[in-house]
Amino acid sequence: MITFERTGKRFGDLDAVKDFSITIKDGEILGLLGPNGAGKTTLMLMMGTVYRPTSGTITVNGFDVVKQPNEVRRLIGIAFQDPRVDGILSGFEVLNWHLKMTTTFDKDERRRRVEDVLKALDLWESRKKRTWLMSGGMKKKVEDAKILVQRPSIAVFDEPTAFLDVPSRLLPWKMIRQLSLPS
Repeated sequence: MITFERTGKRFGDLDAVKDFSITIKDGEILGLLGPNGAGKTTLMLMMGTVYRPTSGTITVNGFDVVKQPNEVRRLIGIAFQDPRVDGILSGFEVLNWHLKMTTTFDKDERRRRVEDVLKALDLWESRKKRTWLMSGGMKKKVEDAKILVQRPSIAVFDEPTAFLDVPSRLLPWKMIRQLSLPS
């Protein structure tokens, strides 16, 4: 369960988030809607311990994001709006490295998960392509795939279909729904 209680974030004189409260139950899929600059990404980054709230509290499965950030980070996987991929690596290498850093899976399990997700997202044929050569949509698929291979307790996607063409937008949503199902 994730709880925001009267949470706020200020950047200088700007209230990016003000007095935000919500409880998100386990297994629930939630989408935040709002115009650019409304604070959606700021909320996500506070929950993920990237930013500290300036007021209120945020707890993730009982762990306070300010007082217990390492415990929170073990539970959460974040796919950013702008893909954070090392251009020198291939899509396969990006996902394998991500699993090495976030899990204790052995080499065979990492390879199996990466292969399954790349095939599901129609990226298998491009698995050896360096990410700096990929289109924006392909890079975004690799960014989202980090979470899909990791399968964290809490998955956070910032604009999961940004940069994707219309036919490609259905695949991430299908996989996000699968993440919410009990293992």
